[in-house]
Amino acid sequence: MNITRGEITVGRFLIPYRVFGQGSRFLVCVNGAQQSMAAWRPVVNYFSRDYRLLLFDFPGQGRAQIISGSAVVALDEQIEVLHQVLAAQNAPEKSIVAGASWGGVVVAAFASRFPHLVDKIILASFGIRVNEKLVQAIREGQQLNGTATGEQVADVIIKYFGQHLNEAFRKKMFDQFKNITKEHLENFHAHGQLLETTKHINEVVDLRSIKAQTLIINGEMDTVMDFDDITLAATQIANCLVKIVPGVGHFLHNESDDVLSIYRDFLSIPSERQLS
Repeated sequence: MNITRGEITVGRFLIPYRVFGQGSRFLVCVNGAQQSMAAWRPVVNYFSRDYRLLLFDFPGQGRAQIISGSAVVALDEQIEVLHQVLAAQNAPEKSIVAGASWGGVVVAAFASRFPHLVDKIILASFGIRVNEKLVQAIREGQQLNGTATGEQVADVIIKYFGQHLNEAFRKKMFDQFKNITKEHLENFHAHGQLLETTKHINEVVDLRSIKAQTLIINGEMDTVMDFDDITLAATQIANCLVKIVPGVGHFLHNESDDVLSIYRDFLSIPSERQLS
């Protein structure tokens, strides 16, 4: 597999990125909170023959660095990171952009602001409101103080988001968080505060401005996303398809290969077709 490694400075951040595969079209994969590029490994393995997959870490994740300023990374800053990382690739045509969990919020905002850059978007484990279960997760996370261990952070994430992960992936998650830095822990706290104060996605994203063909895909067993909200979000996006995957939780393609097939089927639909 062809792999290109690079990094780009975006404002006060140093952002590492990787490009996998040799296809002509870019498929950009946007991490959820406290995830890293590794969360997209099944997608890379599945799609690298047909696409060039662009992965990167946001500030407060993986190997990304905050060069100056606060550990708090605003949504506008995350959108600009996505914008600049994609712009650096000189993509010859509109790209496909997929986001998982909070990454889906970033993707939705990006697609609403830069419709000329986006052909299709995938919003995975997507919701428009903070439900009670997510509030519980946030508050338990906030109780972890500055001396918290990576294992404690991983425990909270698995308890509320990863109940259906297999043991191998849980171990990878614990390994990822084992040596969590103070900067990453501060980012974890700040993200929880952002979620708790943003009661509805429409406060930060204009879903009605999204013109790209859109797939919203959620797991049937995902307890932090409400199905009624998914339906409501779909009514606000002009060209949107909704899929609920049976027996799967929040981590979707890391829980079931069936999710990859759904991604593939969506990507094969002609871009000009109206889905709803």
